Amino acid sequence: MPKTLFSQSGSLLVLVFKLFKVFKSVKLLLAGATLATYSFLFTWQFALAIMWAIGVHELGHVWAMRKTGMKTPGFYFVPLFGGAAIGDRSKTEWQDVFITAMGPSWGLLSALPPAVMLILTGQPFWAGVIAFIALVNLFNLLPIYPLDGGRLANSLLVSVAPGAQILYLIAAGGLVLALTIYMKIYLVAILFAIGMVEIYFERRRLQRGEITPKPPLNRDGLIIGSVWYGGLALVFLLIIYGLQYVAGGDLALRVLR
Repeated sequence: MPKTLFSQSGSLLVLVFKLFKVFKSVKLLLAGATLATYSFLFTWQFALAIMWAIGVHELGHVWAMRKTGMKTPGFYFVPLFGGAAIGDRSKTEWQDVFITAMGPSWGLLSALPPAVMLILTGQPFWAGVIAFIALVNLFNLLPIYPLDGGRLANSLLVSVAPGAQILYLIAAGGLVLALTIYMKIYLVAILFAIGMVEIYFERRRLQRGEITPKPPLNRDGLIIGSVWYGGLALVFLLIIYGLQYVAGGDLALRVLR
């Protein structure tokens, strides 16, 4: 019996050790799963381009987190959902705006290398990559929590009036319903549900006094945040429509249609 127990406990320790190694490599595993998923749906070349766009976008969030002194282990690729930058809770609404807006801002920069390749080679593939980058970042700017656009809209509105968050969530819910029913974009409903859970638990923690309310944006912050948000959305729209007559560049419009 002792030998059996020792053998079983030894096997259990080996299993725990192996699981620890797996969890330690979770970023690599998720990246591999994401590459495999997009390679299956498209091609491995386009899958790499998608991961480039997602990776640079998330690095923008991570850079902003570290710039504001926030602890972060980095970001994770999430198959079909893109990526997620992990960090502590922000301390102010301006910090939220800065960290959130840096994602699509870096996303805009991620279009520069394929733009150079398009100029040098003239291959439609690179025009398609640029259009896809613009489309993904524009989608992420929809005012639906927890997308970047939803986080920006939430920070701006709660800074104007704390009670505006409820009105925003009702309006965002209506947009989600419209996108789900008329455009069959079911992903937004899943994301919105995740966002609602996040907001619910944050409000509970605020009521219990476990966390403190974030100082709102001042007038300058509201102006900068609004212009930053609107400017990013406008630039991505211009890229999508500007590429519609370039070979391969009409990818985003074909997806939207």
